[in-house]
Amino acid sequence: MTVTTFSKTLAGILFIFLIFGAFFLGFKFKEKEQSTITQTSSIKEKTNKNIHTFTELGLTFQVPDDFYVNFEPQLNLDTQKPYAYTFTVQNYNDSPTPELSYQLYGIYQFDGEKIDESILPELKNEMNTNTANEITVAGLPAIQGQIKGERQRWVTYIIKDGYLLKLYTSEPTEENRLITEQILSTFKFL
Repeated sequence: MTVTTFSKTLAGILFIFLIFGAFFLGFKFKEKEQSTITQTSSIKEKTNKNIHTFTELGLTFQVPDDFYVNFEPQLNLDTQKPYAYTFTVQNYNDSPTPELSYQLYGIYQFDGEKIDESILPELKNEMNTNTANEITVAGLPAIQGQIKGERQRWVTYIIKDGYLLKLYTSEPTEENRLITEQILSTFKFL
């Protein structure tokens, strides 16, 4: 009788494991199938649309064919009106691979005090002195360099209509800096 009880218990445990295993595998299969469909659609869109226009910001630029672009207004919770616009350009869809990742993050916040070119020397103080350069991007005054401190990202600050368009390049490698330079060279303000 002990063998029978043991066999029934073992069979019950195996049955529970089979149910959980089937559920887990089914979930993983659906997740992979959905991911593949999404990725295929994104690739098709990117191939046809590597020039991006962000009308609200009055900006158009081009990215490499295999990059993803996302634009988003940032809304004031009280008024439901935008106070800033953000965008990302990246070479991955969902999860970055640290050794191969590229991300350019931009934010244009237009609800503060207006500024002019006189702020550029102050912004230069945030950067490593051997990397900071005053430049122009699409005819607008800007400064570019590598931020001091723990997260030494490449940064480009562009003065547009009296506010800063801040661009941050993650993974501060020379290759990523050159990708940012390539993208910046296509910037056009409308």
